[in-house]
Amino acid sequence: MIALALAAALLASPPTLLRADPFSSAMATRSRPMTFTAPPNGPLIFRGAIAIHPPELRFGGISGLTMEGPRSVLAITDSGDWIRFELDLVGGRLVGVGAVRIAPILGAKGEPAPRGARDAEDLTRDPETGQVWVSFEGYHRIWEFAEPGGPASRTIRHPAWAQLNENNGIESLARAPDGGLWAIGEAASDGRFTAWVNQGPDWEMKTLPQRGPFAPTGAAFGPNGYLYVTERAFSFTAGFRFRLRRFKWGAEPEPRLEEELISLGAETAIDNIEGVTLWRENGRTFLLIASDDNFMPFERNVLALFEVTR
Repeated sequence: MIALALAAALLASPPTLLRADPFSSAMATRSRPMTFTAPPNGPLIFRGAIAIHPPELRFGGISGLTMEGPRSVLAITDSGDWIRFELDLVGGRLVGVGAVRIAPILGAKGEPAPRGARDAEDLTRDPETGQVWVSFEGYHRIWEFAEPGGPASRTIRHPAWAQLNENNGIESLARAPDGGLWAIGEAASDGRFTAWVNQGPDWEMKTLPQRGPFAPTGAAFGPNGYLYVTERAFSFTAGFRFRLRRFKWGAEPEPRLEEELISLGAETAIDNIEGVTLWRENGRTFLLIASDDNFMPFERNVLALFEVTR
């Protein structure tokens, strides 16, 4: 009777018990340490950085990050893949990554996005439900997922996105504490970058002031309510430059607080920073940034860790 009951239970729930894991087997990586300097007396303390040597050709092009656990990272790539990996911290410093696993980002029918529509730029996650949202450039949209590796369950678009340049779309995506999705455009207009805030069927517009040649590349809300935004500037003479700012808003479209936390030039080898995420661990707040190597041999996959002290 027990055997018959067990067999009936297995037959009654095959989707849960038999669904294959879409992620590849764990792969090892190699990395070398790097050093950056945070401004003295500021809210950031440098906690280590590495340049990662990819375990396979699909590892690269990291353009967005979010946390699935205190040291478990979920990332997306320019080529339309999910990447999962674990951070290796020793003595509170980042020294490497492990357990790298990769899976394709799937559309609503369970198929990989077609070429020309795979350029994933940022992602954000609901820590309570595990839902994930991914923004795409080129064919500008946001896809919602019940879980990483599964098919997209919903597409979100704003009418204004149809007018955006192919390479200047929704570069940054963040989920606010109230559940609103903040989609930030890469192109400035009248000295401001636009943030389209989606709350259910409603949209609200916020702005970020443009300062110099930098443009937003990634965004994430921290435990303190700030929106942290990575920004990039590039020229063939100066190379890549990186800046991190944080903001707070009230009821108005413009932020009521703006603070520059760090600015690094090409001489630091910071590379093409595009991703940012934050998490709390043992009463401390950590901030992780990542670079997009564009799958180019002369660029690098860089991860840098900072502690946010206030």
